[in-house]
Amino acid sequence: MQPEMFSPSAELAGKTVFVTGGLGFLGSVVVEQLLRLTEVKKVYLLARGKKQLSAAQRVDKLLCSALFNMLHEEAAAGGCNVFSKVAAVEGDMNAPGLGLSEQDTAALAGEVQVVIHCAASLELDAPIQKTLRSNYLGTQRLLRLASTWPSLACLLFTSTYFVNNFKPRNSLVREELHNVPLSLPLSAPNEALTHSQLVEALLAMEADSADAEASALMASLNFTSTYAFGKLLTEHLVGEAQLELVEALLAMEAEDADAEAAALMRQLNFTSTYAFGKLLTEHLVEEAQLQVGGF
Repeated sequence: MQPEMFSPSAELAGKTVFVTGGLGFLGSVVVEQLLRLTEVKKVYLLARGKKQLSAAQRVDKLLCSALFNMLHEEAAAGGCNVFSKVAAVEGDMNAPGLGLSEQDTAALAGEVQVVIHCAASLELDAPIQKTLRSNYLGTQRLLRLASTWPSLACLLFTSTYFVNNFKPRNSLVREELHNVPLSLPLSAPNEALTHSQLVEALLAMEADSADAEASALMASLNFTSTYAFGKLLTEHLVGEAQLELVEALLAMEAEDADAEAAALMRQLNFTSTYAFGKLLTEHLVEEAQLQVGGF
């Protein structure tokens, strides 16, 4: 007997979803597909004010971009105006309580059933403390906040396949958390640490010492970027967060283009995934500037 397949459209029908990083490279595609392929009740998008634009104005700008052309065409032809389902929530992943107002905090707590966490610093070679403060501690703040939401049923955390760089080349890597030896190679090489102990120790050091320790540990585990190493630690944070949630780790970089991507390419007159990928990457470089993106 074949196992029952998970259906995002069925699972999300009638649900209220909170998306972090929804204005970023990956998150914007998630938002478009939520609106086009599911019957969600409402989508809250966390956003910061930026470059003299408010959070609401930035969300409006996103929804008017070419990515959402198909939905605008459907609305113009008399179809459902799904954009009314979207609400901007001003906040910051780096602020206590995500920087939310009391009103927004209460609204999210009373309505949200699904969280999709896409926000992340995209800087590949950032100092380790910068990476951890943004990606690890930001996720920790989200987990703590979401754990107080009584209706929350699911939290999805977007990650990267490259968290498995420590595995032997060409090895089979299953979709699960893998144990990885963590320590401070320069100051305490024989003391095994948990992810939280390592993060606490690195953040307590002088910046140069933290970078040196992280570089030595990363080299021993075959990591070449603080981004991927920080994602590894954050995956373990999410995996061990003792919440009564459904947790999902999405290795988006490793997934092949699906039928929906093909449909979008046809709509935009692209005939190759190479050219389409280059288009998206150009926007990634322009908008994120290899710094903090999407929140």
